[in-house]
Order: sequence, then C-alpha cells, then structure tokens
Amino acid sequence: MSIERDRFRRNPSPATFAPVASHPRKPSVKLKIQSRPALVAGVTGILFALMAPTLLASDWEHQVGFSGFVFGMEGDAGAKGVSAEVDLSKEDVLEDLQGAFTALVIGDNGRWGYWASFEYVDVGDDAAKVLFPDVTNVFVEGKANFKTVIVDSGLSYHIPGVDWLEALVGVRYWGLEQDLKSSRSSDLGGESRSVSNDEQWLDGFAGVKAEIPIANRWGATIRLDAGGGGSDSSYQALGLVNFAVTERWTTVFGYRYLKVDYEDGGFLFDMTMKGFDLAVLYRL
Repeated sequence: MSIERDRFRRNPSPATFAPVASHPRKPSVKLKIQSRPALVAGVTGILFALMAPTLLASDWEHQVGFSGFVFGMEGDAGAKGVSAEVDLSKEDVLEDLQGAFTALVIGDNGRWGYWASFEYVDVGDDAAKVLFPDVTNVFVEGKANFKTVIVDSGLSYHIPGVDWLEALVGVRYWGLEQDLKSSRSSDLGGESRSVSNDEQWLDGFAGVKAEIPIANRWGATIRLDAGGGGSDSSYQALGLVNFAVTERWTTVFGYRYLKVDYEDGGFLFDMTMKGFDLAVLYRL
C-alpha cells in the first residue's frame, strides 16, 4: 500500500499524516462531469441505432421503466488530500437526499439480451468525519456531499441447455463530484475549510444472471458481476423478485450490493452502497 493510499485509510495514527512529499499528478485531459454523461448517452444511442434493425425484429421483447435504489453508504472518500469517513444508513440517505433520477431499458429475444440503465443521485452526509491533514491529524465533525451518475449497459447470452442462466458482459460509467467540509471552524483553529473535486471513469465487467420462474406471474432474478479498469475493482450483486401485474406491467423488488474502489492522485472513492432496489417495467 502506497503512502498516498495510507493517508486516506480509517482511524490513522498521527504519524500517518506527517508531511509527505506529494507526487505530482500526471496531466490528463478530462471532460467535466456535466458533459461526460451526454457523451456516454450519445455513444450508447449510436450503438443502439446501429443495432436497431436487429432489436426491432419481431422476435425481440423490449421493456422500459424506472427504478429506485434505496441504499446506505459506508467507506472512505477523499479529495485534494482531505479525507472523510462516511457511514450513512438508508434512512440517512433518504433524509439527506437532494435529488435522484433513474431510467432503464432492457430487451431479450430468447438467446441474446441487452440492457442500459441511468442513475443520478445527489446525497449528503451531515455527520461525516473529515480529516484536513495540513491542519490537524484527527478527524473532526464535517459534511460530505456526493453527486453520482452511474450508467450501466451491456449484453447477455442465454447459455444453451440452461436457458434460465445468462452470461453477461458490459461497462459501467461513473461520474462523481465530492464536496467535503468541516462543520465547525473551531475544530480547525477558527478556520472553516472545504474542498471539492470531480472524477469520471469507466469499468468493464463480466458476470452471470439467473432468471428463475417461481409460480404463475412470479419470478426471481439473481445477478452477479465483477470488473474494473478505471477503478481498482468493482463488484455488484442483486437478488430480485418479479411480479407480472398485467401482460405489460411488471414490478420488481429486491436487494442490491454495489462496491467500488477508485483512487487517482488526491481523489478517493472506496465505497459500499447497499439496500433495496425497486423498479416498474412496461413491455412495449
């Protein structure tokens, strides 16, 4: 583990935050968080347009809908050398939620499938523990705010002879803006401090999905995937129960676990998000 990585870890000893030589960040060209989702959406739209003749074939079934991820957050965040310990319950997230929007589209023809989802969440932690190592070597009361965009898309393939089991391959885009600040200026010698930074990265992943009929209009879905690329690692697990309300409308309810570990220079997002996942789907 590098010195830079150590600076962000939990419950450090004072010595951990002794002055260290900073490593200059390699110059890079990055799009702003506001523009990158538009680029991802544009590229995804072009790919779907190229695939349109296949996707519009009569043997394909398509569904569109909205979903909600009611999650808690636990982990470490960092921006420009300032680190924070985050521990938010699902109730805390709902209380501090500033905004959210989700949408998804899925399709299947019995052999191949596709999906694409968009999630935006703006949430804050008013009880975060924040560390400003150039002022103090202990965590103080602070606030952490996260604006997160996740675009998840990919293809699935029904394994011959085991039609309820699918192999998955896809990409997951992350766009994240972090704001970390101290709650009380007295904790920092009368000085109020805040920092903010944003990052974007793309992870590839592979996984499996099981679609298990239960009874009549009931079914279960289990999905596991793992990968990385932009991040050091990323994992996801879902367990869902599906109920076909009508021939066209389906409700989905279950549990989702999402873990990502990303670090680049002075930016750190090593976070676990887990909680209830809800969705309403309409068959076209």
